[in-house]
Amino acid sequence: MKKSLYSMAISIGVFAFSSSVAAALIDYNDITPSTTMTPGAFPLNQIVDGITADNYPFNGFTSPQTAGTITFDFASSYNLSSFILHNDINVLAEGIRDFRLDFFDSFDQQIATPFSTNYTGPQGQLAGEEYIFNSSVLNVSRVDLVIFNTNIGGASTQVEIREVEFGISPVPVPAAFWLFGSGFLGLIGIARRKAY
Repeated sequence: MKKSLYSMAISIGVFAFSSSVAAALIDYNDITPSTTMTPGAFPLNQIVDGITADNYPFNGFTSPQTAGTITFDFASSYNLSSFILHNDINVLAEGIRDFRLDFFDSFDQQIATPFSTNYTGPQGQLAGEEYIFNSSVLNVSRVDLVIFNTNIGGASTQVEIREVEFGISPVPVPAAFWLFGSGFLGLIGIARRKAY
């Protein structure tokens, strides 16, 4: 009996530790996009619908403009660890090129970040490109994706984005050990009760 309890406690600890380091994403239902950019053939809501594939009938957001801002409002505040860009619809070396990310808290105050927020989108890449931040950006309620220009390739130079995703910081490791410890103590308590 004791042996199985110890095994159970170790399993809880392993689960807690692995949960603490596993990458998580904001659920696409918790993201509301908006923009003043003119929409093209694909509507803006497809940019956060959870579909990242590049197959017919295709999916994403397009605009005939080559620059502009797309705003992503979150249902609550998050600690962001990365931004994932699935660039270009019907991948033909198009999509956005140079862009910046601006972060805002729940009071619409811009959050200063200790790292550069200027990036370059991949050209002709099917997989999503993950931009990992040097440190987590805390308590973010809104992100502005500021697009400076687009990639020149394929049939057009318009804005084309299949999907965006936001990585959130995992549970800190000390919390995982707390879970492990409390689970272990609970199992010992159960064992003692059964012994009497």
